[in-house]
Amino acid sequence: VALAWLIEHRPVAAVEVCSGLTHYFDIRGAWREGRGWLERAAEALPQAEEDVRRLAGLRQGWFSLLLGDTGAAASLTGERVNACRRSGDVEGLCLALYQSSIVARAQSRLEQSQAELEAATQLARDQALVSLLPAMLHGLARHAGEHDDPQRAMDLLDEAVRIEGAHGSRRGLANIVNRRAEVAAEMGDLDEARRLHEQAHALYAEVGDRLSLASYGLAFGELAWRQGDAAEAARQFQAALAGLLELGHLRGVASAHRALARVAKATADTRAARLHLAECLRINQQLGDRAALAAALEALAAVEAEEDPAAAVRALASASRLGAAADPTLLEELRTRLGEEACDAAWSAGWESADCYDPAAGAD
Repeated sequence: VALAWLIEHRPVAAVEVCSGLTHYFDIRGAWREGRGWLERAAEALPQAEEDVRRLAGLRQGWFSLLLGDTGAAASLTGERVNACRRSGDVEGLCLALYQSSIVARAQSRLEQSQAELEAATQLARDQALVSLLPAMLHGLARHAGEHDDPQRAMDLLDEAVRIEGAHGSRRGLANIVNRRAEVAAEMGDLDEARRLHEQAHALYAEVGDRLSLASYGLAFGELAWRQGDAAEAARQFQAALAGLLELGHLRGVASAHRALARVAKATADTRAARLHLAECLRINQQLGDRAALAAALEALAAVEAEEDPAAAVRALASASRLGAAADPTLLEELRTRLGEEACDAAWSAGWESADCYDPAAGAD
């Protein structure tokens, strides 16, 4: 009622209130509701209020990203980046570049994502915008981990924990502790990883972050998988799938299906693995996530390799066209089983059929 009144009588204040409620909508998974209020408030703004309209656009971009509409997220966020550069709004530019880096990552533009994140972090350091640094350090730690530098990742996260503990939010601290747990697992310290995951889970529960709590089955499932407990991993992944389906978080749902496919393959349930990967492919096609599509196709190739080597080669070829590097060992094994001519025919068919997965087919 209050928001509806503000939209009708004080639309600028309505945008500011809706923007302030981003965290509220975010942790409850109410992304459509949040985006809807911002759209209504932006439509009611006077024509002269362009800066406020772009602020609304930045928040709408965030909710669009969470809802899987990366095209809208990129457009809305880019408008805010350009507006902040024109006006000299350094803090606004930091926030917009940070969000733009997340959108770029979701669209598999990883080099751009890292460059924007590094630029945002340097701006935050130069301008002593201490409260913005932890999330940016968290993002840089993820990039460091992907470049096989877990020690740098942990150093960045330790700095973020120090800042967040002194100046930040409990949810921000939970995000960083969660990432530290992931790095600990990557470094092989599973006991430390579990301790940190349980600490982060408690922090998410404390602030009522429904999305992170729903996703936590993926983290606990990964730990169980690393410890060789496939049954517990499947139980955790299934719990995550149910929670993420309820919230409508498509990217998380796709991740849960892919994790369940891995367990199904390990337990020789090929039919279940295929079904989970088919759903994973469908969702990532809808999201336009080429990197995730390629990864799912590689997983499908591993599932098909034993029973249908030609299907496995087709999946590897499609993945390769979408940007993945085909596993040379698996491909050579499949070539030996099929023969040169049949393997080449399957590869050609898979290369052409990549268009049915790629939302941007024909664009490159």
